[in-house]
Amino acid sequence: MIEATATPSYQELLQQSIQQKQIIEILTSENNTLSSNYETLSSNYEKLSFELAQLKRMIFGIKSERFVAANKNQLQLAIDINHQPTTPTQEPTTQQITYTRTVAKKETTHQGRIPIPAHIPREIILLEPQEDISGLKKIGEEVTEELHIKPGHLFVKNMCGPNMPSQITKA
Repeated sequence: MIEATATPSYQELLQQSIQQKQIIEILTSENNTLSSNYETLSSNYEKLSFELAQLKRMIFGIKSERFVAANKNQLQLAIDINHQPTTPTQEPTTQQITYTRTVAKKETTHQGRIPIPAHIPREIILLEPQEDISGLKKIGEEVTEELHIKPGHLFVKNMCGPNMPSQITKA
């Protein structure tokens, strides 16, 4: 079976067309206002991001800029300006200032390490050179003290050895 569908009348189609045109006009006006809002917001964003970059550069940037005075030998531009200095230039005056300052010297009396107390038992080890020492003159003795610890026992190892020059000295 075929059902008959009711076709809309001319008046109904005309009314639908008018409603659609009104909706299109409303949407177009909203689109225009949103576009203008977008334009202003994007320009404000660019302006603020540039300003932020400048402020960051001022705060965190290199601080090596300095004022450089104008060169007196620099030629001036030929502009028709009647420029006359309001105050005459004055030569800077120089002063000579002298004074005497005394500086206190700091005396450092560094004695090295604190010696190991004498009441700790000592183990003396004599070190003799293995090479031939005949003809060499003993000029001193080198002593090295090392603190050693065994469980429950504390002692000092004294290692003593002669201090001799490597060449034969003639007196």
